[in-house]
Amino acid sequence: MLWIEITELEEINWTEEELAFVAMVRSYGVRIYLDDFGTGYNSFDVLKRIAVDGIKIDRSVTSDIVSGPISQALVKAAVSISADMAIDLVAEGIENHATLQFLRRLGVSKFQGYFFHRPEPAAHAIRGGRQGAARTPSVEASPASVARM
Repeated sequence: MLWIEITELEEINWTEEELAFVAMVRSYGVRIYLDDFGTGYNSFDVLKRIAVDGIKIDRSVTSDIVSGPISQALVKAAVSISADMAIDLVAEGIENHATLQFLRRLGVSKFQGYFFHRPEPAAHAIRGGRQGAARTPSVEASPASVARM
């Protein structure tokens, strides 16, 4: 399954052609995810204008989730938004079991981060070889669960 992630590093003024292109790509079965949700310029605008399959909560929000009440509130809001829109929610930057467990309690079920596996070159991942074994905690598997590039 192919995923395209739209990131928010800079403000994007979507043209009708660009919106149509994204819709066409999605019609071919390519999944569209909004990356770095909440950290950029136009998260809500993108959600209103583009049919996305999921949102990815940035590491800047998840890194202090256990002790950060503001991050907790933001994740709760993202859980609610994703449920109301019937789209996936992926938490990025998971580096330890405590963070994973806390996010699970908040309602997040898909994860990505070093806790599962370190990034590796695409050619290595495609060949299926790994120098070290990936962690496989009992979490719902998703293509976003393991960063591969």
